[in-house]
Amino acid sequence: MSQQRRTRRNRAISSLSSEDQQRLQARIAEASETTGQLTVSVAPGEQVPLTAAQQILWYAWKMDPADASYNLAGALHFDGQLQPLRVKQAFEVLLAKHSGLRIRFVEAAEQVYQIDGQYQQLDVTELTVCDEQPDDPIRAFVEQPFDLCKAPLLRIAIATRGTQTSLIVTMHHIITDGTSMQQLLDEFVALYGAQGTADRTPVPGFLEFAKWEQQQERSELFATQLANWLPHLVETDDTLRLPARDHQRHDLNYQVGFETRPVPGALWQRISALATQYQITPYLILLTAWQTLLARLSGGQHIRVGVPIANRHRSETQNVVGYFVNTQVMPIEVDDSDSFQQLLTKNTAMSRVAQSNQDLPIDKLIEAIKPARQRGVHPVFQVMFNYLRRDKRNFSQLESLSLSGTQMYRFGMPFDLQLDVIEDITDGTSLNLVFASELYDADFAVQCLTQLVSLLDTCLSDPDQPVNNVSLLQSAQTQALLDTGTGTPAFD
Repeated sequence: MSQQRRTRRNRAISSLSSEDQQRLQARIAEASETTGQLTVSVAPGEQVPLTAAQQILWYAWKMDPADASYNLAGALHFDGQLQPLRVKQAFEVLLAKHSGLRIRFVEAAEQVYQIDGQYQQLDVTELTVCDEQPDDPIRAFVEQPFDLCKAPLLRIAIATRGTQTSLIVTMHHIITDGTSMQQLLDEFVALYGAQGTADRTPVPGFLEFAKWEQQQERSELFATQLANWLPHLVETDDTLRLPARDHQRHDLNYQVGFETRPVPGALWQRISALATQYQITPYLILLTAWQTLLARLSGGQHIRVGVPIANRHRSETQNVVGYFVNTQVMPIEVDDSDSFQQLLTKNTAMSRVAQSNQDLPIDKLIEAIKPARQRGVHPVFQVMFNYLRRDKRNFSQLESLSLSGTQMYRFGMPFDLQLDVIEDITDGTSLNLVFASELYDADFAVQCLTQLVSLLDTCLSDPDQPVNNVSLLQSAQTQALLDTGTGTPAFD
């Protein structure tokens, strides 16, 4: 754990009452007993099997090596000039520190393995961006496909536009995830700002985790967690009947569209207050609201939403760069008479099941339930929900540079919709809807976000009323319908 994170943690703990601190320590002790340790080691040059999640990406790459859909790219935009040599030196330290950045893949005896590719030369590409087409050079850089048999699966670029520069980091998803990307950028800032004096201590690598997961195939851990999951996934053919252009469904790799909307400050305060009152998190309130909206839009009763989890509940994985993220199914049954409070109670119980059974890879669950397959539809869920926290205050330590923005790039998605709730300590909370542009248009996405805010506002005002009685129309739309019988369609 970094010194900054340790300081923030200690401050948060010290603000608790003595009784709450005792309860927290008891829960930490209980968790340490149940999660165990990754008691494995990897010898230099050892060939380690891929994790279940990595295998999916490997076979996708083998089918189409030129596909860049699984490139994970992020950018930091600065007012001021980055120095290419210092950028290169910082990332060379990160390559030496994180063996996960050096992974390459090898095929042997009809099997695929991953090994530590040892130190690799890292080049920093310099791009010049013009005002007429500012995104073209960056887009071309981040969309270059990777050869998974050649390390490092990491590329760095500096894009210059007048007095502004951008740091572009691109990796293949098979060696990283969103948490790893954020950690890498945080560590880069520390190294660049410290000019070589920041922490360079090597950390345990992702290969140890991959080897541990492979061992669980022969243990009782996955079998036990699967048995705990199955009773909560009732057999249902309820594909969400959202207003999609179904005739354009194809293989699960859709182009993406984006719409975003800030959460009003007053509404966020009410969300936080309700979370405190019910002793839950804002994550659970927003997930429940999203599931409720999906039930209303689709007319369905059994709603399944995919939720990515960091999968870093063991101490050895906390500061490791790698593809740890797992996806869990959050099912909920929305009955006609259910109130928002009742749905929160259902989700609270389900979240406990999910938290205590988070090691099971999603493909093992799919394999066990054997769902019916439909072209262009994910076998378990069509919609995702992701809750992210952002803290850009670390970037203020860069001398002569001022962070003007951050950006993540996405090139495809296998789902209909994904709602990203981003809680930014500096800029507030926003709702970001990613949608398959072949299936939905921007008007539908805007309407979804508008209705979600409206639903939250009403349900927070009266959590005990049945959610099916909540109008999804905005007040202006309702008045237009009453006055003239017209108004913007609201899928209500």
